[in-house]
Amino acid sequence: MININSYLKRAIKRNNKKTEKKACDITHNIPKKNTINILVLSSNYNSFVKEITEATSTISTVNICVLVRYNGLAELYKYLPIPSLSNHIKRYTKKNIVSISNLPQNICVHLINLKYLIPDGYNVSLPVHLYKKIRDFIYKNNINIDIIHSHFSWPYGVVGIYLKRHFNVPLVVSLHGSDVREPLLNRSNHNWRLLNFALYKVIQYSDALVTYHEEIRDLLIRRYGPEIKKKLIFTYKPIPESRFNCSHTNIYKNEQRCNSPILDSGKYKVLFLARVDKDKDPITFIKAAKLLRKYKDIIFILVGTGKLFDHVKEFKQKNKLSNVYLVGWSSTPERWFCTADVYCALSPIENIWSTTLQEAIMADLPIISTKVGYTTRVLTHLKNAYLIPPSNPVELARAILFLRNNPKYSKKIVAHNKKFKESFKEESFQKTMSILYSKLKGEFR
Repeated sequence: MININSYLKRAIKRNNKKTEKKACDITHNIPKKNTINILVLSSNYNSFVKEITEATSTISTVNICVLVRYNGLAELYKYLPIPSLSNHIKRYTKKNIVSISNLPQNICVHLINLKYLIPDGYNVSLPVHLYKKIRDFIYKNNINIDIIHSHFSWPYGVVGIYLKRHFNVPLVVSLHGSDVREPLLNRSNHNWRLLNFALYKVIQYSDALVTYHEEIRDLLIRRYGPEIKKKLIFTYKPIPESRFNCSHTNIYKNEQRCNSPILDSGKYKVLFLARVDKDKDPITFIKAAKLLRKYKDIIFILVGTGKLFDHVKEFKQKNKLSNVYLVGWSSTPERWFCTADVYCALSPIENIWSTTLQEAIMADLPIISTKVGYTTRVLTHLKNAYLIPPSNPVELARAILFLRNNPKYSKKIVAHNKKFKESFKEESFQKTMSILYSKLKGEFR
C-alpha cells in the first residue's frame, strides 16, 4: 500500500526549491500592485463553493481562478447497470459539477481532468497526481498566485500543501464539517486513518483555517487545544439574498422537473432537500409521508440523490405513496425552497449550519429540525423551528400537521429567524475574508 506520509515528505523536499512565478492572465483592469490573486481548489463549482467564491469576488482587489477536479470517467454513468450507482456517478459529470451562469468577470473556472477508478476517500495517491496536474496547468496558462484556498482537507487541503511549498504562497483551507467530524468522531469509518492524516497535515501546514460551523470550530479547539485559535477563522457561509428572494417573478422559469401537482398552490408542500444518505435521514421523511397519506392536501417533495435514493424509491413504490415526489438532484435549489411551505432538516448528527438550512431560512420557510448536535443551542422550539427527536417519523408527522393547522406559528418562526438572515448576508463574510487575504499576502511579501 502506498504510504501517503512518504509521498508528502518527498513532494515537499523535491519542490522546496524557489520557482519563478509567471505573470497572471486574469488581472483584468485592477492595478497589479493592489491585486490579490487567489487560486481556489475544489471538487465542484456549484452550491456553497460557488456562493462562497462569488461572495469573495466582490472584494474590489481580488481575482480568482477556480480549478475543479473532474474525472472524465463520470460521463459513463449512463452505461452502468445499477441505477443507484448510475445516479450517484451522474452527480460528478461535467454538467453537474460546474455552474458558470452569471459568472463574475474576476472569476475564471477550469476543469482539471484526472481519470481514476478508486473513490476519492480511498485513493491514497490522488493528491500527488492532482498536484502535478494543477502545477503543470498553472505554468501552461501563466496563472499568478498570491494565495491558495482549498475546500475540504482531503484531497484539496493536501494538494494545497504541495502547491504552497512549490510556489511559496500562503494556504487557506475551508473545513466544511464531514472532513472534521469523520476523522475526529467516527473511527469506525473505513478511511478514518486517511482522513485523520489529511486533517492533521492541513492543521500543521496551513496558514489559516476557515470554518462555517460553531460545532466544528469548538471541536477543533477541544481536540488541538487553544493554540489552533491563532489560525482558526469562524464566519457564516454567505447566502445570496437575491437568489432566495421568493417574490422573484421568474423563480420557476425553465424548471423542467416542476409539474403541476408540485406547483399546485392548493397543496401544503413539505420539502426535504439534501443528500439522500443516512447522515440526512430521508427514511424518516418518507415514513412520515406514509403516515400522512390520507391527507390529500399534503405532498412531500424530496430533492437530492445519494446512497439511499433507490431505497426511498422502492419504499414509495411498495407503499404506493402518490403524495411523494422524488425529484432527484437539482442545480436550482432556490426553486424548491420557493415552492415549499415547510422545510425539514432531519440529520441525526447535526443541522447547524447546513447550507440547505441556511437557504431555507433565507427563503423565509418555517423549519422542522431534529434536536441533535448544536441545534438546541441555536434554535428554540416554536421560536426558530419546530424541534423533534431524530429518526422519529411519528413526531415529524405531528409537526407537519401542527404547522399546517397553525400558520401563525409558521409566521412566528420566519419572523424570529430574520436575525439569522442578517448573519448569512454576504457583507460580513466579505469583510472577514478581505482582512484575512490582505494580512496573508502582506506576510508573504
